[in-house]
Amino acid sequence: MDVMNLSKDHDSSYACRGTRVVRMTKRDIEAYAKRFCMALQLKDGATKGLPIILALEALRATHNIPLDINPIEDEKWNLFGIADAVCDPDNMSVYMPNSLYEQAANNDPEALQILFHEIGHIFLVHKPLLHHSSGTKPVREEDAEWQADAFADAVMACIMPKKSNMQLELF
Repeated sequence: MDVMNLSKDHDSSYACRGTRVVRMTKRDIEAYAKRFCMALQLKDGATKGLPIILALEALRATHNIPLDINPIEDEKWNLFGIADAVCDPDNMSVYMPNSLYEQAANNDPEALQILFHEIGHIFLVHKPLLHHSSGTKPVREEDAEWQADAFADAVMACIMPKKSNMQLELF
């Protein structure tokens, strides 16, 4: 790791929202997201209205990737009340309330953003750093939550690109 770049990017006021993980740049995360979209054959709205969640659930059969998306009854989920969705990277599993799963199955952008955030934790292989950090405070690029957000943003940009104003005027 280039110590000069680390010190240049270091912001002593940054507070991690999640676990401190191996540092990744936004560009690196976007590259992971691009490969993820290519594996799913999802780009430029290529789903043609089909539920994106079907492509995710087919990863086991099509690419031997054992990702599990597990909807939980809303009443049971509400007992936890801790998050919109959670993941278990060790088991490659995402858990979410059934209502959120149904929204994702209808390609709802907000629901997909949440789902891809959780999938980001899995595909970016988030594990807490197990070494001492020599007294340095974490930077944004070491925050698991920031990384998962960046992954979800990049996947959403790939599968649901924003139309330019010129394109919108045509419709």
